[in-house]
Amino acid sequence: MRLTALIANWNRREELAALLADLQQQTLPPEEVIVVDDGSTDGAPQMVRERFPEVRLIALEQNQGFNHARNLGIQAATGEVIVSLDNDLRLLDPSFLEKLRCSFAVHPDCATLSFGVIDGVWRPEQVPPGATVVPFSTLEAMATAGQAPLPAHFCYDWFIFMGAAALRRTLFERVGLLDESFRYGGEEWDLAFRCHAAGLRLGYDSRLWVVHTRSPAMRSPAVSDLILRNMVVALARFLPLPDLLALLVVQGAVASVRGLRQRRFGSTLRVFTDIARHWPRDVAPKRRPISSAVLRRYYALRMRHLTDFRQVEAARENVLSFYWTQLTRHGRQRSEPRVVAAMRPEAVPSPARAHQEH
Repeated sequence: MRLTALIANWNRREELAALLADLQQQTLPPEEVIVVDDGSTDGAPQMVRERFPEVRLIALEQNQGFNHARNLGIQAATGEVIVSLDNDLRLLDPSFLEKLRCSFAVHPDCATLSFGVIDGVWRPEQVPPGATVVPFSTLEAMATAGQAPLPAHFCYDWFIFMGAAALRRTLFERVGLLDESFRYGGEEWDLAFRCHAAGLRLGYDSRLWVVHTRSPAMRSPAVSDLILRNMVVALARFLPLPDLLALLVVQGAVASVRGLRQRRFGSTLRVFTDIARHWPRDVAPKRRPISSAVLRRYYALRMRHLTDFRQVEAARENVLSFYWTQLTRHGRQRSEPRVVAAMRPEAVPSPARAHQEH
């Protein structure tokens, strides 16, 4: 199985360098590595040329959007499987790609495999309630010793996290490329629904674990608002009218409560006002409501971690049961505990140290 590792990059030179170094250290490296640089101004393209000459670099002169960059990489890739990686991931497990090949062999029905993502936190207040905090150095030691922070678990999934997933090339031949009208956020929901409508199966394998270092500066409120807006737009294109109305009511209520708590209600209101204003352009012409059978499978996948697809096909969940489980907090959960990485500045090499290590 020929693999293409695809990384879209913008102004994260050292994080990109660390990830490329991880790919070099794999026991079974990818046959091809493509970096699409989306108009970086921090010297990232020159770094790739000088320190990773084997990498295929597509350097754009101007920033044209994350999904445009990813689509260029997908079109240029020659692998049977495209491993889509955010530029701030770390592949600490040197056998990661070897395990990925094995997982696809064991699950030949899956068009995608999403990875177990361990999010990095830089401050104690960023730790989610109930999460287990593991120092980054401990994760490095575990990877060296052949251990894993997450129990081995596979299930069928409803989503594709494009920053940490592997996708068969045939998927894009069936459903098309990423929707570039979503410059950032939203494309994953859109692509997942197109896959469900086409009858493709999406998988999740926690043995394929990665660390999402994220930025020491948490996601800005403006970016969070953009992601909320694009998520609602993407879902509105595919949900039948009753389910869409339920989504708008529930999501609007949740977002409003969060906005009030964070003293950002005005910003939240502007998100939904923007959705309404651009509905004739962004939603109405692209409405393709999924069938009732696909809708039942979608809710089942969101609510339960199913390992036998016959259970997915036999599901009878609906919008009422879905939101009831969400309300009572008994919705679908991963089988492994929530683990986050306590990050330190050295987790992403400084320019000097990275150059010495390379």
